Amino acid sequence: MKNKKLLAVALILIILIIPFYKKANSQSQSKINYIYVTVESGDTLWKIAKKHKTDKQDIRKLVYEIRKANNLESLIIYPGQTIKVPIEAD
Repeated sequence: MKNKKLLAVALILIILIIPFYKKANSQSQSKINYIYVTVESGDTLWKIAKKHKTDKQDIRKLVYEIRKANNLESLIIYPGQTIKVPIEAD
């Protein structure tokens, strides 16, 4: 009986939390803008991320986000290539 009450409370909490999680997640995704950068000789994803990151951003996360935005399977980029760099909206 005690387990059933605990399960019921847990389910109610989950049902109440899910809409707020979805709303917060969709709001954070909608604030992402992109700039387009043309890769120059000697550029790396790390150098580009360092140049465009904000003080509060983790450079590792930004490198990951650049790779994700450009469907890059590796860190290899080429001069002349244009890549999208996610930036935070004001």
